[in-house]
Amino acid sequence: LVEVLMPAKKHFARPRPYEVTPKVKPVLPPPEGESYPSGHTMDSYFKASLLSMLVPEQHDAFFARAEEHAQSRVLAGVHFPSDLEGGQTAAAALVASLLADPAVAADFAAVREEL
Repeated sequence: LVEVLMPAKKHFARPRPYEVTPKVKPVLPPPEGESYPSGHTMDSYFKASLLSMLVPEQHDAFFARAEEHAQSRVLAGVHFPSDLEGGQTAAAALVASLLADPAVAADFAAVREEL
């Protein structure tokens, strides 16, 4: 995930909300690095996507939790809402890219069969 995320963060170089305005006081230790796209959101949505393909009856629960985790980053003052959208998009692209690889798709199908 880091290999996908870090080049995007460097490319967009968006400061975090607390760096833009002193009115935002983060309630978490301020993370280092750029704000866009949100890595926590990418990670949460990536996992929710894969898990929902394996356990489709839990799809809504997986994505609800991913969204809660993503929104917590905005509420904590360390991301802008659009950072979350970038993280969601990155997660979807990463899942599609991984599953486009026939070997990965076959392994994933084998895991699904075991369940």
